[in-house]
Amino acid sequence: MASIYRDKTDEFATATGWASEVQAEKGFNKFAIEVCESSALGRALANYVYAKRGSRPSRIEMERVQQSEQRSEPAPVSNEQGVWSVGEVAKELGATLIHETFECRHGAMVNKVGTAKTGKPFNGWVCIEKNKSNQCPAIWGRLGNNGQWVFAKENSNDYL
Repeated sequence: MASIYRDKTDEFATATGWASEVQAEKGFNKFAIEVCESSALGRALANYVYAKRGSRPSRIEMERVQQSEQRSEPAPVSNEQGVWSVGEVAKELGATLIHETFECRHGAMVNKVGTAKTGKPFNGWVCIEKNKSNQCPAIWGRLGNNGQWVFAKENSNDYL
């Protein structure tokens, strides 16, 4: 358990966070105590001020997680090739893809989002190369009719 106090003279904690882990001989949970400590502290901070209102899981959401952990059989794999795209994984998990990422010959591109001086929103991916003459062209998005950003690679030879 982790407790957060606003002031060292406070009698009661302002926020607390609880966590538990099961230690394993190898793998990620080999460090269960450290993971548990970090989780408890993170939960306490989130319970204090560092989580958006309504972003904490509800009782129903936690029950769903517990039910899914109780399944003994793994979910069937429908992709015969064993290679999954991000879209396929999102579809299989029933998730929504927030945005795609891009890479150029220099590595992972950086997402630039904001509002121009004209008031028009922009969203694009730019090359990380410091020398401007060697930079790959940026990939700028446009807002679709559904309010989602759409990105088109103009010259696919520049990208991985």
